[in-house]
Amino acid sequence: MEPLYVIGALFLLVLAVLWFFLPFAIFGMQPKMQKILDEAKQTNHLLVEIKGLLQIAAAPECKACGKPFNPTAAVCPHCGCAR
Repeated sequence: MEPLYVIGALFLLVLAVLWFFLPFAIFGMQPKMQKILDEAKQTNHLLVEIKGLLQIAAAPECKACGKPFNPTAAVCPHCGCAR
């Protein structure tokens, strides 16, 4: 029976150490996760900006003024001419 007590005591000791350090591990991750979220938001913002630039580059140009416009619009927003 004595080895069983030693194994049980070691298990409880390991459990106590883990129980002590677990909150530090969890709360230590929060600043790192916040940094990752901030960088993801910045990346999404840049992707939206790039998408807008690509849409402008791919938009058809008005024959009268030469500026790009929305292909679904009936008139050019810059000069007011009909497509």
